[in-house]
Amino acid sequence: MAGDAGNFMSPEALIMLPLALTLDVIGIVLVCFALDDFFITDIIGWLTLGVWSAFRSQVKEGGATIEMPDIEERREQTQQFKQTQKEIKTAKTSKATTTTKAAKWAKWIRFLEFVPYLGVLPFWTISTFFILKEE
Repeated sequence: MAGDAGNFMSPEALIMLPLALTLDVIGIVLVCFALDDFFITDIIGWLTLGVWSAFRSQVKEGGATIEMPDIEERREQTQQFKQTQKEIKTAKTSKATTTTKAAKWAKWIRFLEFVPYLGVLPFWTISTFFILKEE
């Protein structure tokens, strides 16, 4: 439980979750007054939350520079890689399947924002929650 709370208290969560909530609240308020935002909130959401989630899926932990290994290290790494691939094929982890499902749900939920009258539902907040949930 403590590890899950830490992810939602990270700086990116403290910035992106309120932004997603604000976009959803603006959409709900506009519909309550029978107004249309002409996809302005959707464009803002895609330019901020969409780009953030795309970058987040590309960024790896560490950020160190990678140097080319010598021949013996490469042989060792290929053997380790082959062994790891065999282990992955034989043993499936439940965590890997749940994070993949969360990522798939987050992508599909964001596309529902463009459906008229369905965009009122808090899809930005839900998709941001799923993105933050996948460690």
